[in-house]
Amino acid sequence: MAFPLLTYDRMAQVVTDERFQQKDIVLLRPTFGTMVDGEQPVSFDDPVPLRCLVQPASGDDLKLLPEGQRLGNIQAVWSTVPLYVGDGNTRDSDVLEIDGVRFEVIRMFNRQPNGYHKVLVEGYVHGG
Repeated sequence: MAFPLLTYDRMAQVVTDERFQQKDIVLLRPTFGTMVDGEQPVSFDDPVPLRCLVQPASGDDLKLLPEGQRLGNIQAVWSTVPLYVGDGNTRDSDVLEIDGVRFEVIRMFNRQPNGYHKVLVEGYVHGG
């Protein structure tokens, strides 16, 4: 039995297909604020519930990261909603809460023309 090739057009369908590893997650989009006493306080816009495909990052995904990040808790997330990496000047990276653990978006792949967004996220513990 031959299976059809998984093209980018079909990948948009897979991202929303319940048969794959869909998870209910929460998007926490940081509010980029001004410095207070030399520090930038972290605050978030209202949480946004999402349903995304979430899997451990593949070996090919990990090769795209700096060596130090390859050992972290890295997940690949496919979403129909845009997710962003911070630029350090006007935007902080989005934070996703997956199974009670917060992950920061560290790498974004341009798949928007194909109907979905793929990002790599790294688990972290945020103080305060």
